[in-house]
Amino acid sequence: MSIEFARWWPILGLVAVPFIWRLSQHSTLGSSPRHRAVSATLRISVVVLLVAALVEPIWHRSGKWMSVVYALDVSSSIDPAFVGTAIDWIASTNAEGDPAHAAFIAFGGSARAVSSVEGIRTVEVSN
Repeated sequence: MSIEFARWWPILGLVAVPFIWRLSQHSTLGSSPRHRAVSATLRISVVVLLVAALVEPIWHRSGKWMSVVYALDVSSSIDPAFVGTAIDWIASTNAEGDPAHAAFIAFGGSARAVSSVEGIRTVEVSN
């Protein structure tokens, strides 16, 4: 796991933080110290969040998170032997790749989602 930043120049915006604090502490508007502290905290938070957004942090996670959708044409124009071979290939590829999520769609005249590879075999062939 690592974090990468697309840009570094927005970090220079953090130079404004001490100035914002100092200006708020030496304000002559007659507001209470608590009000000045809350205002300064909000302004500093906005600057920090803006800088965080502008550096575009990218979080790289290590792991195997892969989602796969298998779509198979089961219309009558496709040779049934080929459909059977394709179903076997989908089953072996899905077992070998072990994706985090897998979906199976059989289509012909219309599409139908099935819950397993073997469910594709039960889909009626459309004309």
